[in-house]
Amino acid sequence: MGAIAVLLSRAGPPDPDTARQMLAAAPHRGDSEAVEVIGQVVLAACNDADWVTATLARHDGQLAVFCGSLDNDADLRADLRREGAPEPAARTPAATLLAASSQWGEDAVRRARGSFAGAITDGRTLTCFRDQFGARPLFHHDGADGFFAATEVKQVLAGASIPREPDLDHLHGVLFGGLSLSTAYRGVERIPKWTIVSAGAQPGLTSRQYWDPSACVETARLGPEEAVEGTLEALDRAVSRVLTGRDVILLSGGLDSPSLAACAVRAQGRADPVQALTAVYPDYPSADEREWTQMAADHLGMPLHPYVADAGSLDDIEHWVAVLDGPVDVVSIPESAESYSAARALGGRTVINGELAEMLFESRAYLLDHLLAHGRLIRAASLLAARRKAGRTRVTIARQIIRAVAPRTANAIPFSRAGSLPG
Repeated sequence: MGAIAVLLSRAGPPDPDTARQMLAAAPHRGDSEAVEVIGQVVLAACNDADWVTATLARHDGQLAVFCGSLDNDADLRADLRREGAPEPAARTPAATLLAASSQWGEDAVRRARGSFAGAITDGRTLTCFRDQFGARPLFHHDGADGFFAATEVKQVLAGASIPREPDLDHLHGVLFGGLSLSTAYRGVERIPKWTIVSAGAQPGLTSRQYWDPSACVETARLGPEEAVEGTLEALDRAVSRVLTGRDVILLSGGLDSPSLAACAVRAQGRADPVQALTAVYPDYPSADEREWTQMAADHLGMPLHPYVADAGSLDDIEHWVAVLDGPVDVVSIPESAESYSAARALGGRTVINGELAEMLFESRAYLLDHLLAHGRLIRAASLLAARRKAGRTRVTIARQIIRAVAPRTANAIPFSRAGSLPG
């Protein structure tokens, strides 16, 4: 899986062994290590021997570490050549980003696409960053002795020698308020998605948001045909960038993953199709989507590999809480681990799923919330009228309005159908 560890020392020369201890705190991330020192900073990376996802690069007095995938690596290199910039020192994502940073400064991170986290330093100051959607984790602790950052919370705890004390406010938030920048352990926070964070010789961080998605919302003035054409073009580009030749798509019977599968087939060609993996539920026919996944796979000419889904959401809970340094409120980790293990058994290294595509194609749950929050009252009234015309009851619509305006903590309470608030 790969991991990175970052240390900026404020109490004497930096100790490379501290970075090694940070990597060793998460042995499941790989045991093939690389450690580099420049000035007051140590950057380190580890990988599985046969699967490198974390890389280091040094050039012209700067050092970079990168973990994840840089999907538009070739595009960035082409842009650098067009501008006459020096060629990256190696064919690695870290080298590409370091060369891009020398040419464009912090704008290099804004240009990057993929699932990544990393850091760049000149030995005195340190800049850390994460991708636009926060797909790759990066946690940190900032103290008088230094700044520590790593892929996992336990690695930061090991480097900064922080006691493992639970943050009860964070755990309350997981249950009732959703994720925040805090973690389950006091003293460790997550670096925000789409953000660049800088550390220096003194405690205290500065942060800049390099991407603002609000500029992309409700800005298009396109007709339906233009919108469809633009969406397909963007999907084709996004899917083609992530294909590696060892790809598995988690295929469902909805609209999201089959759409991405079609993009993958167009990008890769039918001679070497992406493999499709689908969960089946023979004991629960109403939940089994194999009829639809088989139809999609046959239409696209993709080999379909079914597996019986046995994992429960609370299986091995103590193990997963220990691995993930706290509870997770978004997905079922045991079920995800089961599907990703099945993909690995097929030889896959890149897994495509429809989680974000579902937001694009199908999800409308937050549309009312968005309209009300932005004062779009006429549009909200029109939406509610359309729902009423479609057969929604007044009680259902009232619940939707209450859910949209109620605090997040209230929405997290599992009220019964007989209760006074929506379930």
